[in-house]
Amino acid sequence: MAAEVRWPRIGYRTTRWATAFPVGMYATCSFVTRDVLEVRGVADFARAWVWVAFAVWLCVALGFARRVLAG
Repeated sequence: MAAEVRWPRIGYRTTRWATAFPVGMYATCSFVTRDVLEVRGVADFARAWVWVAFAVWLCVALGFARRVLAG
């Protein structure tokens, strides 16, 4: 995430999905970790990362839609 902020890659490329997928998996992994370790704070962290993952996915999906509609 820090690299994306520091060196943004503007524009849509199919490789952007390789950015979205790990962020979503990070959120999912946090929920599993919560269940295994039974640590309450991890649940709050996981819920926050779901929104980060959704925002990343939405940006990539909108870029894809824009590319498709532009022809």
